[in-house]
Order: sequence, then structure tokens, then C-alpha cells
Amino acid sequence: MNAAGDDAVNGYARLAQLVEAELELLREGRLPELRDAVRQTGLYIATLPRPVPPGARPHVVRAQALRARLAIELRREQARMQQTHSARRYAMRVARRYFQGTGRRFMTNA
Repeated sequence: MNAAGDDAVNGYARLAQLVEAELELLREGRLPELRDAVRQTGLYIATLPRPVPPGARPHVVRAQALRARLAIELRREQARMQQTHSARRYAMRVARRYFQGTGRRFMTNA
């Protein structure tokens, strides 16, 4: 393989590393940084040579698998956040009902 071919393969290996870093950011709960990392990865993908060189195929497959895993984990995080939000809304409804008859004051005469 020539130097240009090696550079292309290394570029796709770097792509897999970038997606792996995105997954790590998600696992650490660093969502604002993840958003930036995904944007940067998208910009990086635009610089990669097409078609994919044969030697880079394993890196592409790995990057695709990591990206699929990232999508699954993002869906799980979204569901968790929705559950948390729903639980918070439910708690607020219960609290409003509780305080409706008391004028938002605790009753001290038992």
C-alpha cells in the first residue's frame, strides 16, 4: 500500500476513535460536549476519501457498530430523561393538590 493509501486507512481508524470518544462522553453524561463531538465527527467524515479503501473497511465497520451503540445509548438516555421529567411533573401535581385546600400553609391544629 502507498502512503496515500496508508493515510486513508489511518483516517478511517481515526473516525472509529472519534465515535468511541462520543460514546465515552455519553457514558459520562457530558451531553453538551457530546453534541460538539458529534458535530466535529461529521465535519471530519466530510474530509475522508471516497470510496473507502479496502484496507479501511474494518475501521468503517467498527465505526458503524460504535455509532449504532451510541444511537441505542442515546435512546436509553432520552427515555430515562423522559421518565425523570414525568416523575417530576407527577410530584408537582400531587404537591399542588395537597396544598390546594390549605392555602399553601401547613395545618398545625391536629
